[in-house]
Amino acid sequence: MVRKEITREGDVRPTFASNTKVVFHFRTFRIGADNKANDLLDDTRLIGNGPFELIIGRSFKLKIWEELVCGMLVNEVARFTCEPEVVREYPVVSKALRDLAEKRRTGKEICQHTCGHAAMATGYGDLNKLMADRPSLLFEIEIVKVEQPDEYKHDSWQLSDQQKWDAIPKLRKIGNELYRDHKHSEAVEKYYEALSYLEQLITKEKPQSEGWHKVELEKLPLLLNYAQCKLALSEYRDVIRHTSSALEIDRNNVKAYYRRAKAHAACWNVQEAKEDFRQAAKLDPSLANSVTRELLELQDKVQKQNKLEGEQLREKKLF
Repeated sequence: MVRKEITREGDVRPTFASNTKVVFHFRTFRIGADNKANDLLDDTRLIGNGPFELIIGRSFKLKIWEELVCGMLVNEVARFTCEPEVVREYPVVSKALRDLAEKRRTGKEICQHTCGHAAMATGYGDLNKLMADRPSLLFEIEIVKVEQPDEYKHDSWQLSDQQKWDAIPKLRKIGNELYRDHKHSEAVEKYYEALSYLEQLITKEKPQSEGWHKVELEKLPLLLNYAQCKLALSEYRDVIRHTSSALEIDRNNVKAYYRRAKAHAACWNVQEAKEDFRQAAKLDPSLANSVTRELLELQDKVQKQNKLEGEQLREKKLF
């Protein structure tokens, strides 16, 4: 079903364990009636997405590619002639790669209208014909590099639930260190990544179950840390949103009330700020002096603004 021809020898034989990343360039040719590969369909160097990245053991749609690359060396170039039975899914893969390249080029999603038989309409004439004719294909593959599972950063979809749980405290620790170094934007990225893992994990738990509450409690300190960074970055709307999420988990969280109060004050949500400051002081009396100072500053700010608006109104009446 597959015939291989090596056109350039490789020099390193890698190990292809599960989750190994194989980075390679490919060109795809249609085999014609004369058994010659003259019709170029795709070329990663021309498409614009860069070399293709395949994760071993992740059930990629075109299964034959995993078999092909696992028999190659790094820097090897080989041509594989494949019969129709093993390349049926190629038009779908090709369409996805072309659509991605177009989206990156234009910034717009590709929306194909499929009048008639949906399975025969990819939006690309050569792929539609490929689906109709089902010819053999020739893949010319060049292995650029092979990275073992611990040698590259995994996308979240590649991680098991346990790997996500293991990563969360590490991300939080890195975020805390970055915050102490006043690298607030970098810290936000780490907290956000940890929160995204938790959002994925909670979808697998029944609401109000023990597992669901476990995820919610893990989210709480990350939400608070994220909000503190956003406060330092003067991104007050994000502070309000994330502290409100924290209060949905813990209605008596002092830090959430206090940080949300400061954000409300910065956004001129005066009444909301007062309520949150007072609630923080009620829950933690040791904050009374700080809250009093914040409320006095807020009152002074409001008075100055009212005075300024009054002066502007009088000037308008003069003219």
